[in-house]
Amino acid sequence: MKRLKPFETLDDAAKILNELRQERGLSAFWCADRFLANAINGDINLTILLPQKFDVAKKDGGEKYLDTPLRPSAPKGTDHFFADRPELYALSQGNSSTELKSIVSISNDGVRSVLHSVKPPMTISVSDLRISSEQLFRYIEAERPPAQAAPVRVYKKSRTNSLDAPIRMAIELAGSLETAAVFVKLRELAIKETSPFNGDVRNGILSYTDDSGEVAGLTKASLGKRLNKHSQREPKCS
Repeated sequence: MKRLKPFETLDDAAKILNELRQERGLSAFWCADRFLANAINGDINLTILLPQKFDVAKKDGGEKYLDTPLRPSAPKGTDHFFADRPELYALSQGNSSTELKSIVSISNDGVRSVLHSVKPPMTISVSDLRISSEQLFRYIEAERPPAQAAPVRVYKKSRTNSLDAPIRMAIELAGSLETAAVFVKLRELAIKETSPFNGDVRNGILSYTDDSGEVAGLTKASLGKRLNKHSQREPKCS
């Protein structure tokens, strides 16, 4: 499987998942409409591409101006913008395009969620929507053939714990076993409160709930020890 982009079009995401299903002898299942339905149900958020200059107004009347290049996300520390449910529903009904009247912003820490009205409204289509690699990875894990090797090989231990799944996800997203690269991706997952993390990442410690139900912390150093064990398990070919 190719390395994921930070954001994939819905058609490209569907192609990735359907190729995995084909390897398992299953028929195609994924398409843009599947992602639209999941977004309408609240399972995922679909990022929307913003034009270079774009005015939005918060519903409380506060004005906000964006001057951002054509790309699917805003810089670190600013809001990310997602398509609102009415527009998603209109596109899911077979309309080739719909008028974008509102967008939703969610802060990087996942705490603030604000509804904005678009001034003036613009026309969007399914091709303007993106799914993030983190969300797409969840579907990839469900569709991956059991015998398929991941881009970075990770060997299971005889015992697993609550951190194994998010660490595997962070390795896949980083495309590397380097501690610093994996820790960055793991921190992003922790901020989003991906299980078992609770969102607290102060002082370089990722707080999580361990298998005994106690709150514990993962540091970059302790992550490095875990990754070293993964590397030692990788077989050496003669």
